[in-house]
Amino acid sequence: MTNSTILLARHGLNREDRFSKTHVACLTDSILQYPVEDWSDRRLIEWIQQVPFSDLPGREAMLDPSTNDLPYQSFDPYIRGIVRWLNALDITTLSCCDGHGRGRASVTLK
Repeated sequence: MTNSTILLARHGLNREDRFSKTHVACLTDSILQYPVEDWSDRRLIEWIQQVPFSDLPGREAMLDPSTNDLPYQSFDPYIRGIVRWLNALDITTLSCCDGHGRGRASVTLK
């Protein structure tokens, strides 16, 4: 597994996402246009935060991952990968927080 693959997974992304019809597809496609040799956690977080999406639900929205495309790019940066992969395993999450550098990260499960 390459470093870029690991970095994408850590942030809840996968190269194959770009072939789907979701918010994550647009995000992944835009990231894959960025030179891989310049990637780092901080740079990827900044890149994700600058991708504009006008039709995303608000940060406090409740969405069912079995029926809705979750807006992973609006999740806290250091927890989004865990949330993405838990939901991919049919472990439904209700809320998440990465602690913002002051506390523990948390994920609330259904």
